Amino acid sequence: HRDLHYPLRRQRQMCIRDRLKTRPKTDVQDAVWIARCLRAGFIQPSNITFGKAAEIKSLCRLRTRLVEEIKVFKNQIQTVIEEFQRKLLAFTSGMNTHLALHVLTVLASQGTYQDLQSQVSTPRLKRAVVPKQAELEQFLTPSLPLEAALTLNASLRGVLDRSQVCYQIEVQLATYIQDSPLRENLAFLITIPGMSGISALQLYLELRGIDRFPSKCQVVAWSGLCPQVKSSGGITTRGHITKRGNKHVQRLLYQVAIASLACKTNPLRWWYENLRRRKSGKVDLVALA
Repeated sequence: HRDLHYPLRRQRQMCIRDRLKTRPKTDVQDAVWIARCLRAGFIQPSNITFGKAAEIKSLCRLRTRLVEEIKVFKNQIQTVIEEFQRKLLAFTSGMNTHLALHVLTVLASQGTYQDLQSQVSTPRLKRAVVPKQAELEQFLTPSLPLEAALTLNASLRGVLDRSQVCYQIEVQLATYIQDSPLRENLAFLITIPGMSGISALQLYLELRGIDRFPSKCQVVAWSGLCPQVKSSGGITTRGHITKRGNKHVQRLLYQVAIASLACKTNPLRWWYENLRRRKSGKVDLVALA
């Protein structure tokens, strides 16, 4: 590629130099020069999605943003709970998700155990509340201060509203995957450990087709997850990742890397464990992505 780009840059420099002698350079002249290079085959046009594919890609990005906002609200809930010495994770680890949500709602409204019993309507949740009566009474007493209760209530509403929107988006994406002609390509991407159907769909739409990349190295370089390479005096060093390219692909592959650690059949798990002993922070997860 260097052999192709060098004469292209040289030609552009000579073209600009010759034109500056007669008249100043303008954006129109640059556009004409780019059009001639495109017609001659020196550069390739950008592959931009339109129509239904663009709409689905926007939904995938919206879902990713909502999931990140839900994580922020959950961290706020955890902070409020731990500030008043109420270990939420240890208490609700083996609890039903709906029951844990009712408990937090009663705690945000400064309610008691009797208020929790009145909110629980299904027989299944009622059977789950009775064995934990002593623990629930201790957890809900004393009540939270007004400021903490308002913060907890606002965070709960944020989680519930965004979770409902995420569910609606996931239903639409699942329907699109079933009726989409991309099912074969998505089925291949789902074989990657930690990759779900929605993640595979978003990755395919963000890449705008894997066929346009001649090699896997160009895919990694385009995503911005490859390390920087610096050469000087015959010495080559590798630095941090470039972070260039599509930010949505970087975020998606990082989340897939975290999810893949839960897969016992992941062939890269032993490689990650060896790297984890030598690297700290998130360097090992970025390398896995």
